[in-house]
Amino acid sequence: MATFDAKADADAWLASARTAMARGEWISPDAGQVRFGEYARQWLEDRLGLRPRTSELYASELSCHLLPSFGAMPLSATTTARIRS
Repeated sequence: MATFDAKADADAWLASARTAMARGEWISPDAGQVRFGEYARQWLEDRLGLRPRTSELYASELSCHLLPSFGAMPLSATTTARIRS
């Protein structure tokens, strides 16, 4: 949660956030705290149009390669450099 020294600073931040929301560019500050594993499992569940074999492949890749390294990590910590290493 953000705090501000003056009401004018809070109003400016709110105006900026509302503009970003209207453009579809706003990202919740709390969003980065979601764990990679949680997000990835939900992402896979939301892929309703996948063929069964594709869904199995994605689930296997997730459990064998991604979750062991990134499962407990917050999304905000999954940087390009970490993924490449």
